[in-house]
Amino acid sequence: MRYFATYLIYAAVLIRAAGWSQDSDPIPQPAWILLFVFGMLLFSERIVTRSFPWYPRLYILIQSGLVIAMLYSAPQVDIFPMLFFPLSFQAVQYFSARLGFACIGVFSLAMAGMLLAGMDFGPWIVMLIFSSGANAMMGSFAW
Repeated sequence: MRYFATYLIYAAVLIRAAGWSQDSDPIPQPAWILLFVFGMLLFSERIVTRSFPWYPRLYILIQSGLVIAMLYSAPQVDIFPMLFFPLSFQAVQYFSARLGFACIGVFSLAMAGMLLAGMDFGPWIVMLIFSSGANAMMGSFAW
């Protein structure tokens, strides 16, 4: 049951991304590919972790890299930071609270770098505050 929320978040991002492509500039194809790979890893994580107990460490690293790549390949898409929500939950669940919340801090730093990538200040600060708070909430819930 605890994975259900992470799957719902991914589904929400997919639906909004599809709507985004119809509302404004289309999302670049590499971002769609990264989003698909993220989903494949998300849905296969439980199965792979049963066979390889070390896999969550690699999983968090790869998934974080995918989200960061999506953020920087399509900075105008405001929904991609939501993909850090399931990762925040999983990071605290897989690791100690200290390391899990350190991962959440890294997620916030990755979003902070979006300003340097050319995002406007107003939307950037809202995204950073909202997403960082939601990531901390997801981590707290997992803890």
